[in-house]
Amino acid sequence: MDFKPIVQDITHPFAIKTSIKTTGRGTALIMFPDPVPAFFQDVMHGKIAKELADTTGRDTISMEVDAKFIGMTQLHGLAPDVKHMADIVAIHGLNGHPYGSWLSKSDSPKMWLKDFLPEDAPNCRIFIYGYESNIFSEPTHPRFDLAEQADRLIQALDGIRGTDKLKKKPIIFIAHSFGGLVLAKALVKACTGPSKKPLYSAAVGLFLLACPLRGFHVQDILDAMEADQQETEQDCITDNKAKALVQRLGEGNFRNELDSLPDILKGKRVYTFVEQRQTRMVVKGKVILRRDGELVMAAGPHTVILGLGSDMEEVISADKDHSSIVKFDLRSDETYQNIKRRIQDLVMPDSAPRRPFKFALGRFAR
Repeated sequence: MDFKPIVQDITHPFAIKTSIKTTGRGTALIMFPDPVPAFFQDVMHGKIAKELADTTGRDTISMEVDAKFIGMTQLHGLAPDVKHMADIVAIHGLNGHPYGSWLSKSDSPKMWLKDFLPEDAPNCRIFIYGYESNIFSEPTHPRFDLAEQADRLIQALDGIRGTDKLKKKPIIFIAHSFGGLVLAKALVKACTGPSKKPLYSAAVGLFLLACPLRGFHVQDILDAMEADQQETEQDCITDNKAKALVQRLGEGNFRNELDSLPDILKGKRVYTFVEQRQTRMVVKGKVILRRDGELVMAAGPHTVILGLGSDMEEVISADKDHSSIVKFDLRSDETYQNIKRRIQDLVMPDSAPRRPFKFALGRFAR
């Protein structure tokens, strides 16, 4: 059977660490229609590196095929003659995928950070940040410690902002669900660590999309973890960091770690997006998790609104559930437009006057 993958070059000759001109490296996004070729099936479970000969046979090309997107992946770079106004970094949630979490589920899927935002914020570099978030994989791994995840995020940010000039560029963060807690902890660490002060100072805008800093509906996730443990015939796992993290997420039990957050966010612009629709509960299938259980409010207003006051925090309702709040089929999507306009206000203040914050909370399903 012939496969015709869609190949999109997301390498720019001016992109950090992917410059063909300076390093001989490039990055491309490959999307296969179903079914995925057998050669690439193993990629879903890890990383594969292959040596491929070119058409003349006189040279070799090292190709690394990766489906995890761990660390920083640049989706949009800037030409040398384009003024660099800011960096945008998107952080996915627990059990999410660094790329797939932002991909719509339509017949013609759109990844708005790549397909829409570069045109609407052309002066910004755009990155997605990926971290190991699968709670069913290596449940005792230290990555399930919030401080550990925050340290890794800070390290990754340092990697893309290595020069003094880049360190002074503003950063706009877009975080979904648990990604908001990782971001919050990273900002707390950056503020209190003298060597990381430039990173903290550079953070000018936070878009928190259904980020449950005050608690989250997790019982279905805990049930799925229990079912997975029974299916694999595992005894009680000692030091199960993944389960402990999920339990703390459900209880909103990160307040001691983040109690200084309101003071730290002074001077920042915080945009809190609140889901209005209920979300299907997670059900553990034979191979994967499925969201086809009962409807629940995963992260309601009382769990995501920080209560910083209208001078610091703008609360925006979204006619979405917990998953679709970060997936947009169309550029005209209301939630996308709300994000786009506020990003433009941050990066182009001279051409787009800032609007005063207003409380935009609508009716929410209970």
